[in-house]
Amino acid sequence: MDDSPNQVIRFTQLGFDDKTLKSKTPWLCAGCLTCSARCPQNLDVAKFMDAVRQIALEENIEIVEKDTVAFHKAFLNQIKKHGRAFEFGLVREYKLKTLNLLQDIDVAPEMLLKGKLSLLPHQVKDKKHVKKIFEK
Repeated sequence: MDDSPNQVIRFTQLGFDDKTLKSKTPWLCAGCLTCSARCPQNLDVAKFMDAVRQIALEENIEIVEKDTVAFHKAFLNQIKKHGRAFEFGLVREYKLKTLNLLQDIDVAPEMLLKGKLSLLPHQVKDKKHVKKIFEK
């Protein structure tokens, strides 16, 4: 990370939106919610970082972390299509966008055998609700 999460938040508070949107930190945030759980101000830091990512995409900010952006977009596409994460589709889309086709290929057979990677997506019942979220 080039800036700590609290620095990114401070940039926003001080009106340095350009510095916030160009920071690598929101793209490297794993969304594990640890910072949100520990924040003394009860700020949902992970949600904030996700919002920064979305705003950066909407404003066509050039992002250094190209592979991370590709993963982010592939993940959201799978949610939009199926209402939940479809790992096989996510991996396929990510690999095609980044051309990292052989990276991690050694783990795929084991994941398939253990049922960790399904070849067919699971659909949620109320996809209309998910669609409305993306429309907003």
